[in-house]
Amino acid sequence: MNRLARAGAATFRLFRQSFQVGQVAGLQVASTGFTMVFGILATRLIGADQFGKYVSIFAIAGLLTVVVNLGMTTLLQREVSASRGSGDRAMLRPLVQLLVFMTIATGLASLVALVLGYPIIAIVLTFCLLANLVSLLRGLHSAHERVIFAIWFGDLLRQVVALIALVALVTAMPHSEVLPLLAQLIGAFAAASVLLSWRPDGNLRSVARAVRASRWTRHHGVLMRSGAIFAGTQLLISLTTQLDILILTAMVSPAEVAHYYAAVRGALVINFCFGASGMLAEPVLTRLFAAGAFKEVQDRTSSSAVIGSVMTVVAAICAIAIAPFYLRLYGEEFLTAFPSFCVFALGIAVRSFLGPGENLLRATRADRELLLATAFVLILNSVITVTLVPFIGILGAATGSAIQFAVYGVVVS
Repeated sequence: MNRLARAGAATFRLFRQSFQVGQVAGLQVASTGFTMVFGILATRLIGADQFGKYVSIFAIAGLLTVVVNLGMTTLLQREVSASRGSGDRAMLRPLVQLLVFMTIATGLASLVALVLGYPIIAIVLTFCLLANLVSLLRGLHSAHERVIFAIWFGDLLRQVVALIALVALVTAMPHSEVLPLLAQLIGAFAAASVLLSWRPDGNLRSVARAVRASRWTRHHGVLMRSGAIFAGTQLLISLTTQLDILILTAMVSPAEVAHYYAAVRGALVINFCFGASGMLAEPVLTRLFAAGAFKEVQDRTSSSAVIGSVMTVVAAICAIAIAPFYLRLYGEEFLTAFPSFCVFALGIAVRSFLGPGENLLRATRADRELLLATAFVLILNSVITVTLVPFIGILGAATGSAIQFAVYGVVVS
């Protein structure tokens, strides 16, 4: 009877975890669906060339967001999760101080750029500021294992508002590549406002107390070193989905960049099934590892790997089946990117079979190993993409990225 009861409890836990992964994946797919509608509308309203220029600017903005962040928002999520397992909160106050300093510095840089007559740089820096604020608040909610709540407002609401803002801006202002970026900025502002109104841990007085705490302790140095590693890792991880676009920006026309962007952003939808499994597991793994519950860490990792891979393969098959219809929504000429869609999707599917290694490495503080693994696959991707693009165009970038994903899964596992 005891064995039967344990088996029943394990089955129920697996079902509940699968249901939660399905919820997270569904929300992320819905969010990405709005992102795709955003891209389709932007392409049709301002033209493929202008949209291609926006894609290049947005890729740079995404990387700059990671740079000015210095890895602190991701570090905050891990430290809050760890403190819930160990009870040690010594790292949290100096971490909040560093976050406040970086926020003020980014805001001042944006103001200086505007005064000096560089409005696009000012908009990009303001976007970085708001995007990092959303990331910070999402991280706090996720650290308290409220991942679904964080996605509802940090991802889905943000994309819905950005889409509405795009339509309003295109109607009211002259068409340019800046309008989609302004719409994304408005979406980030809306998401940050809502997430901030539901404070995940106490109230803003805790932030004020942290700022007034000791200005320098031994923890500040540790955090800055950890933050530098986190920032480098996050920058490289961001590059795994932006490097191909940046290389194409330098090698092909803006219209071809737009075609490729449409394909790979569509293919990335299938990554959410695998990503959702790891995203739900990471704060739990961090808490369990900090508490010394290593058997539970192993069990959660194994179940996350199984659920993520099964759901990803199903999603990949469905995505490839509807890809031609999806690409036609941008325009008939976008069908040329269908082979890139398939190759990119295959790389993600292969990676899903190798488990949530990236999430587990972060949870267990193996930050240097993750940094080195990500750097290695990016170099590999760069060499393959630069070599193939002159011969097979955007399919070369898709091939480089697919190999990158597959090798990355092997290395981190």
